[in-house]
Amino acid sequence: MGMSRWMRAAFVSAGLTVVCGPAALAAPAFTNLSQQDFEGIAKDLSANSSLHTVMGAGGLGSIFGFEIGLAAGVASTKEIERLVKEASPSTDIPILPHAGLVAAVTVPFGLTGEFAFVPEITASGAKYSAFAGAVKWALSDDFLPMIPFNLALRGFMAKSEFSFAQTINNASTGNVPTDVNVKYEGGVMGLQLLASPKLPVFEPYAGVGYLSAEGDLGVTGSATATFFDFTTAQSATSKPTSAQLLLGVNVRLLLMSFGVEYANAFGTDTVTGKLALRF
Repeated sequence: MGMSRWMRAAFVSAGLTVVCGPAALAAPAFTNLSQQDFEGIAKDLSANSSLHTVMGAGGLGSIFGFEIGLAAGVASTKEIERLVKEASPSTDIPILPHAGLVAAVTVPFGLTGEFAFVPEITASGAKYSAFAGAVKWALSDDFLPMIPFNLALRGFMAKSEFSFAQTINNASTGNVPTDVNVKYEGGVMGLQLLASPKLPVFEPYAGVGYLSAEGDLGVTGSATATFFDFTTAQSATSKPTSAQLLLGVNVRLLLMSFGVEYANAFGTDTVTGKLALRF
């Protein structure tokens, strides 16, 4: 199942998740989305749309380096799975995918810029796009050259947005089927400390971090329609925070690199793989 189909499946079943689902699923039930439900979904989506460049503590070269490729992975979205099961016991959405273009460039003074990008994708009336950027400072290059391993500080921000048309039929619409537009905008900011051994080809790495996220869900196209049971407003915001754990490994050959990374944040596990060209 592609990214757009995974997205819609969760939204249709639980009232919020990702973009377009199986044709067997009927109209979603958005009338009982509690604040706890919404906050749990925001945590799952924040973990899935965080920075996934699969980069360790080391740079791409002693002075300059460049890398471009593809990264893809999945998140084990426990809260979304619970809501999906409550809405449709026969539906199973244990994971959500993430994928995109990734690039990184190392410049003097131990600085590396990292980027991840998903251009706007439209499928079955749903739209999705995402961007993440980071700056990494290799503390062990100039600031702490005496330590025998790579140590880096990385700050990042990530943004994602998706929307789709949906019909709401509940008390907020006078129990009259009403077509609306549903839009979710998510953002994550983080600060991470990364460490890895100084090896020429094989780089296992570990990291810890602190993440702050914000997720906004809103309905437009109707003056009254809503699917929240904790507010009569047509939009709601969740601002979760979390510690983060990172474990990964990169293998850098002459003109290509590949790697895999495990991360845990917001109570959600993610695994991401990367294949890239390097110069």
